[in-house]
Amino acid sequence: MQYIQVKYPERRQVLMDDVEVGFTRDREGKECVLEIPEGSHTIRLGGLHDFLPLAQDVDLSQTSRDNPQRLEFIPATDRIPAP
Repeated sequence: MQYIQVKYPERRQVLMDDVEVGFTRDREGKECVLEIPEGSHTIRLGGLHDFLPLAQDVDLSQTSRDNPQRLEFIPATDRIPAP
């Protein structure tokens, strides 16, 4: 298994290849480290499409819980229509 940490200012679902794998933050607001399978995946956030980029492609290998692949999504100033 591999590990990712998805940074976003609020709690959002994290989707890997359109399947929920967890959340950006726990209920207390702490950033989560998520365990996902090794290989190539598309990561995006659930909810409104009000962030950039809309998705990120990753090829995961050689990560650990202490050294996850870090991805960042940022809020967009305008709403972005669903793809």
